[in-house]
Amino acid sequence: KFDDSFWWQAEKFHRQVMKKYHGSKSIFNDERIKLQQSLIDGEKNLISQMAAITEMDQFSLSALEEHKKVIINWQENISHVKPSIKWYQFMYKNYYRKFNKVVGLDI
Repeated sequence: KFDDSFWWQAEKFHRQVMKKYHGSKSIFNDERIKLQQSLIDGEKNLISQMAAITEMDQFSLSALEEHKKVIINWQENISHVKPSIKWYQFMYKNYYRKFNKVVGLDI
């Protein structure tokens, strides 16, 4: 069932984006690319320095916290976007309607 866990928040964001992909992607995509590259660069740096496990753990925790923040921000930023009107949108909506109902997710 839907709860406040990070997994469900990310899943909710994903489903919201899929409902209005064309209008949503441009709102967060540049920031997403920068964040991903930053995390990849940070990971490469830790590996090349043969960082201690504790440093890698801290990096992972920081990355997760940053991801949580941007998901919340991105959800707010796409909230005003209207759903796409495409044939696949109809199929997507019908496909996920039953799953959203089962888990108690109202989007």
